[in-house]
Amino acid sequence: MSKQFFYRICLTLSLLGTTNIASAAYFSSYIYEMGSDDDFISKPVKNDTSVLNLYTVQSFKIDRPGEQGENTIYAKDREIIYTPLKLQIHPNSTDFFKLLYIGPKDDQERYYRVVFTEIPLGAYSEQEDSKATSFMPTVSMSTIMVVRP
Repeated sequence: MSKQFFYRICLTLSLLGTTNIASAAYFSSYIYEMGSDDDFISKPVKNDTSVLNLYTVQSFKIDRPGEQGENTIYAKDREIIYTPLKLQIHPNSTDFFKLLYIGPKDDQERYYRVVFTEIPLGAYSEQEDSKATSFMPTVSMSTIMVVRP
């Protein structure tokens, strides 16, 4: 786990500790692997909180995963697409994101950082004072997706 990722998690958890909302999501694995014969993978996302949450996903091509210096690679053409773009999951429920690989089919192994973001939709209550400051805590969790040749 990178130091930057660790610090983000600590900051997020400390911010969540200042609210009444305990936000959490469950992902089936830290590493997703797509075989050479697969065009897509479908991954469950579980909302194990007591509020309705919105989930989004984004991906970045990387040179290699790990502590040795993961670098984002700019790709002119998108190689990973996902559906749905946004997903609302009710409390204590599970739904699925589908990750589709539309890149080249060759003998090169490819790596992607896939980031899931969870936003609790019940974070705001009606405020009597319209000048009150409020914020919506979000949690982002990243995984690695490996596309095998």
